[in-house]
Amino acid sequence: MRYAWTLLLAGALSLGLAGAALAAPDGFKEHKLPGLAIDLPSDWQIAPKEALAQVQKQAGDMKVLLMAQSPEVPQFAIMEQPVGEMDQAAFAKLDEDGVKKICAQAIDGFKRGGATEVNCARETTAKGAALAVSALFPARGLCNVSWGFYEGKKTLAVSAMLRQRDTKLPAKLQTVLKSIKLGN
Repeated sequence: MRYAWTLLLAGALSLGLAGAALAAPDGFKEHKLPGLAIDLPSDWQIAPKEALAQVQKQAGDMKVLLMAQSPEVPQFAIMEQPVGEMDQAAFAKLDEDGVKKICAQAIDGFKRGGATEVNCARETTAKGAALAVSALFPARGLCNVSWGFYEGKKTLAVSAMLRQRDTKLPAKLQTVLKSIKLGN
């Protein structure tokens, strides 16, 4: 999954604070992006447009929509990839065998990239369904969390890199992922 490597490259950039966003309840701020809205903790640092432009140069055909960081989640990004095989409705209706087939491909890709433990499932959010993958890279002391939202000919990829040696998600990150609303 190329967007995981883009996150590693992006980690070298210094992230700064960006403009204000609408307040969401419980210490979170809503951020509206093309195709989705997401609630991020108000203490997360959002990368300015200049930093996004630098990362975009290395991202190839992916469009970087947002990057952020916090002490708990040192690398967080939302990207649009021009690959997709189905829309949200079709993905939400997939039977268990269909989800397992897609998960098998994702697991294989992460394991070829050096992951030793990979979990994959379909997760639902405030308004959408995602292929949720968490992959452990113990040699690097990292856990990659990737949620892919199928949108026809594109996929919205939400990815976080965590400095930990297990696949348990921090509470704030769980809240962020579950807050995603597609179609905004």
